Amino acid sequence: SRCIASYNGENGIEVWDGCLVVDNDCSANGFQHDGSGIEVVNLGSTIRDNRVSANNRGIKLRHGRNLVINNFLYDNASKNISTVAGNRIGTLKAARSSPNLEGNSDSNTGLAITSPWANFSY
Repeated sequence: SRCIASYNGENGIEVWDGCLVVDNDCSANGFQHDGSGIEVVNLGSTIRDNRVSANNRGIKLRHGRNLVINNFLYDNASKNISTVAGNRIGTLKAARSSPNLEGNSDSNTGLAITSPWANFSY
């Protein structure tokens, strides 16, 4: 938790069983060997509150029974989240781009998220 993983040829962070991956910055990983910003190899891990950007792939789950919530994923080359069946993943919400704003914002520019577990892509 609370690590910076950048410019690794394979995965930025790789975990196996029952791990808690929280509050990390993972960027520019996985371009030499088809890796990911965060890769979960087995089951029972929680991936939460991470910023995952500009990787070959954002978050990859190879096995079921993992939880992925409240992550910010953007500019990943392949996919933001790659998963097999059986994982629990908070909604992946694409944030809308705002118009030019000055002063108070228009209510139409918000994210309109009702789930506290959502993951965001932009």
